[in-house]
Amino acid sequence: MNKIVIAPKINVYRNMFNDLEDTLRFLKSTEQYTEKTGVMEPWKDWEANWFGKMAEIVTDGFYEIKEYDDEETKKQKNIFNEIKNIYVNVLNDYASMYKDEEGWPTFITSWENFPTDPWDYVREIGILKYNKNQPEHKAKYPLAMHYHMDYNSSDEESRNSKLIITVTFYLNDDYEGGEISLYDPSSNGVYNYKPKAGDVTVFPSGMNYYHGVLPFKGNDRYLIRMIMSYYYKGSKKWLEDEKKYGVDLWAKMEKERLEKAWQDAVNLTNIVFPGQTPTNPILKNIYVEKDPIYIDGKKNDN
Repeated sequence: MNKIVIAPKINVYRNMFNDLEDTLRFLKSTEQYTEKTGVMEPWKDWEANWFGKMAEIVTDGFYEIKEYDDEETKKQKNIFNEIKNIYVNVLNDYASMYKDEEGWPTFITSWENFPTDPWDYVREIGILKYNKNQPEHKAKYPLAMHYHMDYNSSDEESRNSKLIITVTFYLNDDYEGGEISLYDPSSNGVYNYKPKAGDVTVFPSGMNYYHGVLPFKGNDRYLIRMIMSYYYKGSKKWLEDEKKYGVDLWAKMEKERLEKAWQDAVNLTNIVFPGQTPTNPILKNIYVEKDPIYIDGKKNDN
């Protein structure tokens, strides 16, 4: 398997699609394709209505379609089967490298069926489009997307599915810039990589693995994002509080707490490079000692 190991737990898998053009053409068409099967919902605005569009496709529902057994639907199913196979293959390889290493969240007591059946740990396929025309107010920040974690770090103790590993498929590269900028907590360093069409990046969703996107221009960027989750039964204290306050009141209290954490941007950070000053005063700062390292797409190729 052709891959680049950028840093510990940060991998890029290369040339993973058999027919990328067909996949990209179909996924672009889903912006207009909204009601045919009832499975795909209309694309919606995301990231505070300025960043682009997205759609969530429920994987279980897609594979249950039977009444539309025409050639177009068969073609669509083949595309989604390829997405599924890529997801399973890269996670199997990733797990063989890292699942026994230290540093994973403490609530993971066992990987259970992972890596033999990682598809059981994902429910939705997210199709994302980054708008090429970014709003003017972004110009004061040197990023198309701020450094963030996908995992909600304020929600560690609750009883629910936790986001563990982020898997992103890059479908086009006909634009300037747009590098993914990855923070490696083990070295306190930042790596910038310009994804090529057909690349798949894999890295932890939390654990201080912040990532951002550099500015770009030229064309819209299309991605598929899938996140492996792990069901946690809840910490002892969280379960005791649920019992103390009652299920309904505790759920209301937790919702309010998490909404405040979201407003306080607890999952965002400033990455401050040598000679820079923080760009956003409300965020915590991570100071790195070196400028970003640009990965050329060949380093550590296997």
